Amino acid sequence: VQEQVDRYSLNIQTHCTDFVSGLTSCIDEEQKKIDASASSPSANKKTVHLGFVLGTRKGDPNCGDQRYFEPSSTWLPPFMRINPILDWDYGQIWRFLLWSGLEYPSL
Repeated sequence: VQEQVDRYSLNIQTHCTDFVSGLTSCIDEEQKKIDASASSPSANKKTVHLGFVLGTRKGDPNCGDQRYFEPSSTWLPPFMRINPILDWDYGQIWRFLLWSGLEYPSL
């Protein structure tokens, strides 16, 4: 993972907890960054709106009726699911991986 973080200059957060608590912690941390960047205590408070880019495709387990932009489930903290490859088939995924030169694990 660290190799890809370095290669693509990613900002990664690690939360050693359950899924929902990790998402909540991630969103809370981003809100704190926004609050800290306010120029003064009287500045208008802004709320963070996070989106997560996912690799979900139709037919995947738990995909259901998701669309390209889908709000989180009610039992999760609020965020936007972003599903850019929702309608891709395996051939399109492999063509993209080969064209882009992205690394992938050996199968």
